[in-house]
Amino acid sequence: AHFEAIRQAQKDYWCAEAYARVTFLIGMMHLIQSFAYWLPIHCIGELGLVWGAMICSSTLTSAVWIMFRMDVIPSHGGCFPIELGGPFIEAISLAFAYTHHPTSQALDVSRAVAVLVLLMQIGQTIRLYVVSQPGNGSPEL
Repeated sequence: AHFEAIRQAQKDYWCAEAYARVTFLIGMMHLIQSFAYWLPIHCIGELGLVWGAMICSSTLTSAVWIMFRMDVIPSHGGCFPIELGGPFIEAISLAFAYTHHPTSQALDVSRAVAVLVLLMQIGQTIRLYVVSQPGNGSPEL
């Protein structure tokens, strides 16, 4: 009787658990990505460490990719989230912006790459919206 009550509670609250898992994934991704965006700015803009910025951004971007790939199955939007690579592309943009011999072409490339990063962030928002939509299915317990 006790196990049947627990089983019924699981069936009643499966949608709340799914919602909690999705929000936890999105929250952790944004936490790690906030560091992945900030560290290249700090490393290049304040310390002049271009390779340090590349290593930080690539490592944290890989961590976000792994988190996303482990939680979202490919058939539901988790195939290859290229738009999650914004922090690494941002580090490339900053490397062009803070070059030792700035030219107008280098600054234009930096600005174009920065626009690409913004478009990638919009794509990430759309993907996370699609992933977090309910499937209106029943739980398979």
